[in-house]
Formats: sequence, structure tokens, C-alpha cells
Amino acid sequence: RNTDNYMTDAESDEIKKGSEEMEKLIKQIMKFGVVGGSAFVIDYGIMIFLTEVFHINYLISSGISFAVSVIFNYVMSVKWVFEVEENRDKKQEFALFVVLSIIGLGINQLIMWLAVEKFRVFYMISKIGATIVVMVYNFVTRKLFLEKTKHFTPTFKLLARKVRYFAINRYFCELKTRML
Repeated sequence: RNTDNYMTDAESDEIKKGSEEMEKLIKQIMKFGVVGGSAFVIDYGIMIFLTEVFHINYLISSGISFAVSVIFNYVMSVKWVFEVEENRDKKQEFALFVVLSIIGLGINQLIMWLAVEKFRVFYMISKIGATIVVMVYNFVTRKLFLEKTKHFTPTFKLLARKVRYFAINRYFCELKTRML
């Protein structure tokens, strides 16, 4: 038992492992943000270009721009963001990515249509809101379905232990202060 921290060595090791996994997840989210931000610039730029220059309906231009950004996003996601199985069939992997992206496109189009047609929000502003929602959906589904490791440290258990650890330390620090 590690008496300095009021925790067992196993609990301390579990918190350390969980912290490392949390750090890895945060880095992955940041990479996903860079890829997603780049994909957004591609998506948004193509949509505005097609709508404003070629006068294509915003829903059609939004669909085209979304498709182009999906291809970019796939390549960057499997090469840089997510740890995917090297021996996985790339055609199946891409097909799964496309299916998840089509669902994302449906969410995107629904939000665009509702915002523009029902709530009268300018289409360029609507696209920003739709992108935020779809970005969260994309990260969660790609993490669940594409990444090779599908286990997580029980985050709530880890957080509960951290809270208990800091609460105990704080209690003893306050107790020591009162005694002095």
C-alpha cells in the first residue's frame, strides 16, 4: 500500500494508465480537429464556390462539397488520426467510412434544410452549426468503428478514484492545517 497517497499501488498504476490514455485521447481529438478543420475549409469553400459562382442550389452544392471533404477526411483519418488495423481490408474500411459519412451527410443536410428553410438562418451560418454536430458524430463513430482498439479505461471509475484521492488529500491537508 502506498501510504503517502492513501491509495494502493494498483490504484495508483491504474490512475497513471488512465491519465496516459486520456492524454492520448486528447492528442487524438486535437489531430481530428486539425483534419476536421481542414475538411471544413474544403467543404465550406467548395459549397460557397459552387453556390455563389455557379448558382447551384445550396443543398446540391453542400452535398458535393461534403463528398469531396469525406475523401480527404478518410485519407487523413486512417493515416494520421486513428490507429486502424493494418491488415484490415481497405475496401471494407472505406465502405464503412462512406456509410458513416452518408449518415453524417444526412444529418448535415437535415440541419441545413431545417436551419435555412424552417428557421430562416443564412445558409453559410447554418453550415457552421451543421458541421459542428456532424464533427462530433464523425469522431465518435470513427473511434468506435474504425479504430483497432475498442476498449477504454473505465473513465468514470478512474474519475471517481481521482476525486476520492484528491478529496482525501485535501481533507488531511485541512486537518493538518487545523492542528497546527
